[in-house]
Amino acid sequence: LMILAIAGAIFWAAAIPIKKGLIIIGAAIASLILVAGLVLLLEKHHLLPSFFEHAYDRIAMVHNPFLDEHGAGYQMSNSYYALYNGGLFGRGMGNSITKKGYLPESETDFIFSVIAEEFGVIGALLVLFLLFLLCMRIFQKSTQQKNQQATLILIGVGTWILVQTSINIGSILGLIPMTGVPLPFVSYGGTSYLILSFAIGLALNISSRQVKEKNKQVERLQLKKPELLNKNN
Repeated sequence: LMILAIAGAIFWAAAIPIKKGLIIIGAAIASLILVAGLVLLLEKHHLLPSFFEHAYDRIAMVHNPFLDEHGAGYQMSNSYYALYNGGLFGRGMGNSITKKGYLPESETDFIFSVIAEEFGVIGALLVLFLLFLLCMRIFQKSTQQKNQQATLILIGVGTWILVQTSINIGSILGLIPMTGVPLPFVSYGGTSYLILSFAIGLALNISSRQVKEKNKQVERLQLKKPELLNKNN
């Protein structure tokens, strides 16, 4: 889903012809529907391989994880408890109850639930606001580029962070099945942090080049002004 979203945003920004874009998006959606239908068909006839069972359980528990609170819905139900315990202002830093043996993977996939429990709705919204602000800043920089390649890179990075955040929060709130996608720059994990830092480094490099080009243009104009004044005189 993340790759499809990034590709879709880049296709849109690159002004790909509508017909080609619709064909690509249609093929991607059809593939997802085909895979989902195949999984459901195999499950119906009890032919689903054992390594797919956990994925099916996650999909089944989205509607109501409390139906199997101590089984497949264990993580989701404890995530809900953490969100509920936090209230508006939270229990205070380090005072989370669910992270102390109740909520598995509390430092990675479900770190947002712990943040909401310790800092409340206000603290959780502040984290989301900062991530959203980062994405909007990257998108803003993409509109200021003269080079199409730089524009597409910035749009891809901004979409990546935005979609990854949305998937993580959506799974925690029970809007989509749990996916194991970390919250950007917040979840513990060296690989995710390293790759995201590399992407932000690209965005900063492009932005700094734009500033340097602007400064050069200003210097050229300042050098030309005396020449123009002399000619007029």
